[in-house]
Amino acid sequence: MTEQPQPASEAPITGQPQIDAALAGLAGLEQLDATEQLNRLVAAHEVLVRVLETSRQPIPAPRPVTQHR
Repeated sequence: MTEQPQPASEAPITGQPQIDAALAGLAGLEQLDATEQLNRLVAAHEVLVRVLETSRQPIPAPRPVTQHR
């Protein structure tokens, strides 16, 4: 018999506030009815998609360091 994973007691902390808030919103999901579970999953998904989309924007190139002598 395979053991089922236990639900996490706390959401993981990533250090990225938007992601942390989205994951925290999933806490206690198993205690909610199906409609509320879906609402929270959709909300978390939307946040994660937004974060990923904005991470694809170009990153400015670093300025070359000039040495003063």
